[in-house]
Amino acid sequence: MTKTFLPSVKEVETSRQWHHLDANGQTLGRLASKIAVLLMGKHKKTYTPNMDCGDFVVVTNAA
Repeated sequence: MTKTFLPSVKEVETSRQWHHLDANGQTLGRLASKIAVLLMGKHKKTYTPNMDCGDFVVVTNAA
């Protein structure tokens, strides 16, 4: 039987990254779904739904 992996809060806090996305010429829905995945942390192998393990996102040229 495999053990369940649960990352510690310290691991999650130190592994946050900043992402800069340029919205110029991109479709709103596709960009929104990409941002949502980054904010939730689903792109990480240590994703756990009950912990806030998402990254920071900065979007420019959104007008």
